[in-house]
Amino acid sequence: MRRARTSKARLKLLGTGALFGTVVAAATSVMLLRTNEPIACERSLPLTIAATPAIAPTIQAIIDRDIQLPCVEIRVAAQTAIETAGAVAVADSEMPALWIPDAALWPQRAAQQAASVAGTPSIERREPLAISPLVLVTTGMNGLGWPDAPPLSWQDLIGSQATDMITTIPDPLSTTEGLTTLAAVHGLVSAPKPELVATLPQIARNAAPSIQSAYDRLSSGGEPFAFIATEQSVVSYNRATASVPTPRDGANRSAVAIYPKEGTIALEYPLVRVAEPDEPPAIADLADRVERTLRTPAAISGLLAAGFRSPQGDLDPAIAASLGVPPSKPELLPSPTAEQATDVLRAWSTMTLASRAAR
Repeated sequence: MRRARTSKARLKLLGTGALFGTVVAAATSVMLLRTNEPIACERSLPLTIAATPAIAPTIQAIIDRDIQLPCVEIRVAAQTAIETAGAVAVADSEMPALWIPDAALWPQRAAQQAASVAGTPSIERREPLAISPLVLVTTGMNGLGWPDAPPLSWQDLIGSQATDMITTIPDPLSTTEGLTTLAAVHGLVSAPKPELVATLPQIARNAAPSIQSAYDRLSSGGEPFAFIATEQSVVSYNRATASVPTPRDGANRSAVAIYPKEGTIALEYPLVRVAEPDEPPAIADLADRVERTLRTPAAISGLLAAGFRSPQGDLDPAIAASLGVPPSKPELLPSPTAEQATDVLRAWSTMTLASRAAR
């Protein structure tokens, strides 16, 4: 394992604030000392953490920095929640001991599917490490007066009636963002307007294969374009493109986040414990140590610095409107259940098949 990087701490004495910071740092140090206590093992202990690609690099950085044990091999695998849910449900040989999906519905679906398969693991969903609200993403020049414009409804955003731009969602069959968006519209719009119903087949045809492909289209310019993604992805995109030269047309290609007026659904990143029936005690011990590490104040600070919010909705103060995200916490709506997701996917599949047949 790589040794942790060290840096000199910068301290400012600010009354009780400095004392609080000292207490937090001390608590983190104690937790890390316990995490790095010697572990009983006769040979190398492998442990896999399957994490959704958006959060995987940050999880890897925390593990590399904070866990130094001589006989363990901790691998962070960047996998979509859909892929991992399928592997867990059938007890695949590549099944992780810890899993960080981007919605609670995925361990629910995996547990439901695993119930009918002999020898499948126990699946325990624990509290989330972070959350990130869904937003409408567009560029600064198409920002609808962002951030001071009157808020738009989900029906406005998805129906494209008030935006005068191409609006789409990521493919619900391959992304949690697309699936959750459909569930939000299904739950909020009990009696959709005819123009929204007419727009849905077009959205189905234009659905982005992935979040990355949507951002690639956004950065290329062309017709005004918007899509649904997480708030954290806006921060990540703007950081990555901050050093990119300004296009010849002088257009503002930075992304901005627009929040629906009814509120939005936050993708949450729970820590899921996946335990095989014959799991060695040493693996269980190591998994518990990793979880303690991922819940330290230092780990939480790392997640917030990457653009995620805490489970309570707090954002890193250093992330401001300059990165396309306002610091205020949006109104959050209930997340869809596994059953609701199944219903939405069934309806989407029917609609896409009908749309292809009509071409």
